[in-house]
Amino acid sequence: MASPETPAAEAPPARVRRPNRRRAPVCPHCSGTGWRPARPDARPDARPDADDGGVVPCGCSEPAPAPTGLADLGVPRSLRDKTFGNFEEISDALRRTKKTVLGWADRYPDVHAGLLLTGPSGVGKTHLAVAALSRILRERAIRARARFVYFPELVRTLQRGSGERRPLGDERLFGPALASEILVLDQLGAEIGSAWLEEQLLYLLTRCLHDGVFVIATTAYPTRTPRSASPPGSPDGGPFGPKRPAASTLADKITARAVSVLREACQFVEVRGDDYREAVLQHGLGYY
Repeated sequence: MASPETPAAEAPPARVRRPNRRRAPVCPHCSGTGWRPARPDARPDARPDADDGGVVPCGCSEPAPAPTGLADLGVPRSLRDKTFGNFEEISDALRRTKKTVLGWADRYPDVHAGLLLTGPSGVGKTHLAVAALSRILRERAIRARARFVYFPELVRTLQRGSGERRPLGDERLFGPALASEILVLDQLGAEIGSAWLEEQLLYLLTRCLHDGVFVIATTAYPTRTPRSASPPGSPDGGPFGPKRPAASTLADKITARAVSVLREACQFVEVRGDDYREAVLQHGLGYY
């Protein structure tokens, strides 16, 4: 008697790119129909009778013109001229990092995740983030909705609204960010310190992940505890003198849950190098 045929093992599923699905806002003039009343004083829901002039194309579905500047995206004036062309490659490590971020900007929108740029102050994280925006919107002329958010300013805005008992994910605060296709979060982790703020940030990051918003975040906090720092609970003394206290990590600032969401939403890129302001600007080789 023949033995039954052994079924072949199923191949593991291939990695599928996360869909980029967003709900477009409904036009207040045509209620999403694409047609509006010909008379300006007619109500949007009025029937196109013979007395009201009929209807005309609304025009809300026409593609928006390609962005020509970064001012309307919230980018500060001092950063609007930042490009890959004027990024100072003062080390081999920075040259490699620039190549990584430039490659991401050249592949957009055919990318699987955003970017989290980590590193100490002054190494060029924000410069690279704005340069990626400039590459996509200006040089490649891709029509993509984008937003630049300075994280400490967002925290202060949330703090002002915390006394009003606003619900989690208030659209008045997060609407512009969640309507974007690319969201830059600069200085992530700064000035956050309450459980309510942490829940708001976790909501924002999770919505970006689920809605297909590509996040480009910068942070001065490491994603892991540095090896030179003492682990929590270790003694301060010893035969070799006092040990350094454990350094704050990004998880200490925004919670481990938020960092976990970032690991799925972003490619982590460590930016290594000297402080550009000290190495270049203060030595008369820059703008000063």
